[in-house]
Amino acid sequence: MEELSIVSALIKAGMTVEAACAMGGNMMAESGMKANIAQRGMTKLTDEQYTAAADAGTIDFIGDSVGYGLCQWTLKARKRHLLEYANNLKKSVGDESLQVSFCLAELKTDYPSLWKFLCETHDAYKATERICREYEQPAVNNIEARYKYAQELYTKYGEVLNDGQWTMDNGQCAKDIDREPASYILAEVTNGRLPEAKYLAALLEKLGYDVAWSGIEACVRDFQQKTGLTVDGVCGEKTWREVLR
Repeated sequence: MEELSIVSALIKAGMTVEAACAMGGNMMAESGMKANIAQRGMTKLTDEQYTAAADAGTIDFIGDSVGYGLCQWTLKARKRHLLEYANNLKKSVGDESLQVSFCLAELKTDYPSLWKFLCETHDAYKATERICREYEQPAVNNIEARYKYAQELYTKYGEVLNDGQWTMDNGQCAKDIDREPASYILAEVTNGRLPEAKYLAALLEKLGYDVAWSGIEACVRDFQQKTGLTVDGVCGEKTWREVLR
């Protein structure tokens, strides 16, 4: 999964855009958003070797205190649950989509008040801080660095994910209720000028569209008509959310 895919999955699960970017910022600080990464200096194995050994059960993955994955899970109980989760789904413990699902499952089950907050807040800084202190619990609460990563993710993807209706300013987000959906987004995606171009095309192709033949705009219009959305050819917030279902 790429950065946008991870953030999109978090939003699809219920987080606000700002909270999803905050979680992504924490993941960037923990692992660089790399799922199969083992904590540096804690094992002589490469990331690939460590992951393979964890899957094969030839290392003490649960009790070795090596931080692992997108969120650098370290505690015995959490690594045990992660491994069990992977085994039950018959996937590698280093699978990115699996780890995102596991992160969401942890939040909903073990951190319900935090989860509720992340589904409601538009304060990216507060979300970054709470994720760091309550969920990640690192030895050093480098919240400013994590928030910087969150801002970078929002700068890259926030406008596409929510039509630019929210603007980030020192952690506060204010909705411009008079602003129309950012119609230029589709044109920029169509021309391949945004990193979302290939992602949107891939999502449409999974839904059965021949994007190469029809073009993105025609596919978006047809999708909007079939799903009861306003047919304007603009891949705005509502369209993105439907495409991501």
